[in-house]
Amino acid sequence: MKDNEIAKLKAKSVWDDGINDWVIPAFVLKARAVELPSLSIKKNAQNEFMEQQKDQREMQIDGDSDEGSQDNSNGQSSYLQQYEQQRAQGSYNGSS
Repeated sequence: MKDNEIAKLKAKSVWDDGINDWVIPAFVLKARAVELPSLSIKKNAQNEFMEQQKDQREMQIDGDSDEGSQDNSNGQSSYLQQYEQQRAQGSYNGSS
């Protein structure tokens, strides 16, 4: 998964004290267009193809009414906003 996809999931996840675990909403990764690779793809071309597919997919999280809007209630989007600020500044290291 791409870093921004993980950030979106973290922003929508909530801690459940009853089970002492994170509740992660159901999500679907779907391609915008189906492209089947040829069977003779070399290793570098295959990695490039996979990265291209990551860039061309959309992430939908249950409970999102508008995929372009951010839910600021309960501070759930603070992680995503922090990620985007760090990414813009070039200081995101992927660990949190």
